[in-house]
Amino acid sequence: MLKSKILKTALLGLCLLTLATPAMAATKPESPDRPVSSDIPDQANPEILGKQKEIDQYLFIDNIDELKQQDFTVTHTSPTMTHVEIGITPYSEEYANYLYDIFGTELVQVVEGNQAYTFFASDTTGEVTTMTTEQDSSSTVYILGALLLLAFGFIALRRAKSRP
Repeated sequence: MLKSKILKTALLGLCLLTLATPAMAATKPESPDRPVSSDIPDQANPEILGKQKEIDQYLFIDNIDELKQQDFTVTHTSPTMTHVEIGITPYSEEYANYLYDIFGTELVQVVEGNQAYTFFASDTTGEVTTMTTEQDSSSTVYILGALLLLAFGFIALRRAKSRP
């Protein structure tokens, strides 16, 4: 009777540990107080933030039609400790110089940008489908492992009870 209770408790603990592992791996304890989407450095220079506001106003509000006629796309603006980074795609010195002529070179750095893509895609019928990730398959593996442990545990308990 005592062996049975110990075995049940051990199996239950293993199952709970197996199910909790993905949740624990997903957390990042480095800085829980800082928002995930924050691109602003902790000690942001007000002059840099003002320059970024000016650049955003020019690029995305005041002159959006003029920029649509250009052969490049601005992917992002991001403040750093020393300058405002402007990402463009495709990157070329000609396009970078165009932006340097507008904003100057003192507080601005033009870099190659990467176009952002969402995890949801729409096919030609308009239906939204989700893209699969490695995390989906890893959670399935953990669930299957837990079920396998439970099955072996019940088999072991049944055998232990049937023995005299």
